[in-house]
Amino acid sequence: MQRDIVADFTRSIPPAPPEVGDALAGTLGAIAADPGARTLLHESETGGGPEDRLAAARWMARRMPAPEPHRLLLTNGTQSSLLLVLRHLAAPGDVVLAEGLTYGAIGNLAERARVRLCPVDLDDDGMVPESLAAACRKLKPRLIYCNPGYHNPTTTTMSLERRHQIVAVARQYGVPVFEDDVLGALHPDTPPPIATLAPELTWYSMGLTKSLTQGLRVGYLLGPDGRAVEALMRPITRLSYWVANPLSAEVVRRWIDGGQATAIADAIHRESAARQRLAGQLLHGLHFDTQDAAMHLWLRVPTGHTSHSYTAAAAERGVLVRPAEMFTVDGHPVPPRVRLSLSTPLDRAQVRRGLEIISALSSHER
Repeated sequence: MQRDIVADFTRSIPPAPPEVGDALAGTLGAIAADPGARTLLHESETGGGPEDRLAAARWMARRMPAPEPHRLLLTNGTQSSLLLVLRHLAAPGDVVLAEGLTYGAIGNLAERARVRLCPVDLDDDGMVPESLAAACRKLKPRLIYCNPGYHNPTTTTMSLERRHQIVAVARQYGVPVFEDDVLGALHPDTPPPIATLAPELTWYSMGLTKSLTQGLRVGYLLGPDGRAVEALMRPITRLSYWVANPLSAEVVRRWIDGGQATAIADAIHRESAARQRLAGQLLHGLHFDTQDAAMHLWLRVPTGHTSHSYTAAAAERGVLVRPAEMFTVDGHPVPPRVRLSLSTPLDRAQVRRGLEIISALSSHER
């Protein structure tokens, strides 16, 4: 029987530093006092208005030269962006390729789009080019999904050389790429996005739920060019299920323009780094993969456990983790690993208590 929850390490959501509350209070007050902002409660502009797109371009400049605003759309998050592109580029039954271990929600999104999700091998540098090329030859995919920076769940970051290799394969077979750079704004010094190496092939997504706050649900989607963005929007212009909430978009725009967004992202980075240092101390001697200031780590379970049995054993002790099965694309081997999202608990004391239990559990059962 599961005990009371001591620490929930399941959801990859950002810590909530004081900067978030301070910025939200000030911005909501300013919006409420602005007569012109009242239209946010009555109308919205599909894909975001001109000021929203300019702010999006400025925020993306953390990772690349600021893109042209006409190539940008505002959505209600990464899942929305990905589903839009899946339905735009792939017909029911078409193949979409992804890392064999990848973002857990993509399987559900593939089901909604009625496409076949097939795995590509990955190593310590991300998606393996030879495996990608073989899959492209055999399966004739319509899209390649990849998460090259602070990969979920393995935490790897693809090198610049590997990114060029992936681009070369995508160009050879003429397959578009959906690049999920949801953590990019927190780690602007990682290698440049694939979208800068092959802009003509790439749909680039930067959701804001990790770098600012989970609740605003705003995502930025960058298309290959203005014509491609117009083609994606044409059949969905009258639909609103994917549109960013106008009030949330206004909050984000003001935060970007006023500098609060940068302050919040920097604070999340500092807190994530502190939690990773804590994990390094408390999990010393255990095998896990991570990076400085990553939101999660990828823990190898003790001999005799599967990722599923270890997840159950941890839950019995009040610690919730995610088993490797939740990130595995059908056909790819399930490694004996679990993901711990250190970012989920509201305070660092909960992180400490949870990691102490994981340390004791793993050390006892090795």
